[in-house]
Amino acid sequence: INFSADVYNSVDDPGVESLLSPAGGFINTAYSNSIVYNTYGIRITDDRFMTGDPYTNYATFGDVISGKSFPREARMDASGLSMVADYRIGDNIGAKLILAKRQYDNEWNNDFGADKTPFALMQTFTVQEHESTQVEMQFTGTAGSNDRLDWTTGFFYFDSKSRAYFVASFEAFNYLGILENFIANDGYTTENKSAFVHLGYDLSEKLRLSGGVRITDEEKTNTFDHQPTLTVTEPLIFGSSRTDWKLSLDYSLTDDYFLYTQIATGFTSEGAPPRIFAPGQLQKFPGEELVSYEVGGKFDFLDGRVRLNVAAYRSDYDPRVRQANGVTQCDAYEDPNPTPYRLAGGNCPAGTALAGTTGLTWFYFDNLPGKLSGYEIELSALPIDPLLLSFSLGQNQYGNDDNDPSS
Repeated sequence: INFSADVYNSVDDPGVESLLSPAGGFINTAYSNSIVYNTYGIRITDDRFMTGDPYTNYATFGDVISGKSFPREARMDASGLSMVADYRIGDNIGAKLILAKRQYDNEWNNDFGADKTPFALMQTFTVQEHESTQVEMQFTGTAGSNDRLDWTTGFFYFDSKSRAYFVASFEAFNYLGILENFIANDGYTTENKSAFVHLGYDLSEKLRLSGGVRITDEEKTNTFDHQPTLTVTEPLIFGSSRTDWKLSLDYSLTDDYFLYTQIATGFTSEGAPPRIFAPGQLQKFPGEELVSYEVGGKFDFLDGRVRLNVAAYRSDYDPRVRQANGVTQCDAYEDPNPTPYRLAGGNCPAGTALAGTTGLTWFYFDNLPGKLSGYEIELSALPIDPLLLSFSLGQNQYGNDDNDPSS
């Protein structure tokens, strides 16, 4: 039984930054002339907040006008526990239990508007919380004459809960009514349950066949709460069940020459958009699915002083997820299932709730089948001790059937 525990705590100063040019643009200038000047008789668009020192600035990580104040340090508190227990059931059967738990809490302040002034032109204070639990049980063994068959089976469980809280202070945008200040309190959960089996069989002294199957069931939730601008009352529940497999064939020409080929399936989980602008935009989008093929070889020459590894591969995606550009919501703000419109900069069509306007911004994700292919070559040589020479070459090429330059 192996047990480990760790604790991590840190308090970091803000990054070293200095203002190189005054805040400008229509939004900052309007806020400076109307609010800052009328309150303090100064303007943030001149050079008064340029220190000329690369190690100093006037950022207070708060806002003197609204009275907001946040910690300047970035803090991280994390801890974890893990245990691995190995047990020999019999001469040819073993069991392994893996338990783990991890949590972290961190917070930081971001003056990402880069104004480096005592005013919150664009500023966020963020708190993140996360905890996860993992359990895995494995059984391994051998069978057959001369133990020609080896096998592994077991199950896996993962459960996590996360919270993302941040205060968005966009005082200049808020003043002009372009973007309202808000407080986000979003939540996320993931539960993954899997079972797997893998078999390997020596067809001969040189030829080996192996394969495996994994069944996965996953459920996620996404809670979106941005007060007072946008809150979705019901969390988005999504996830999927999958069965994936792998088959490979290995052949040892000699002790120094090894060839292999394999085919496998895989997937990524269903997802949800990171930012929405209307309740109906909180929609799941499908995960990616692929079938991958690979063939290669590994070769040693000159008593192991020269090694050559080569591989060629291809992955067929269906679907392949991507963020679609230029997507707009033309249906009503309250519509629970809006239709995506690609307007290419135009206005919403007649008959829609937002006809004649540019509609609502939408970070929309769609999918399209695609193919990825490539190769890799790795060469290393040890001509004399201790000189090691290395060379690598690779190429990837991805393509799909999308002929629309605007997508």
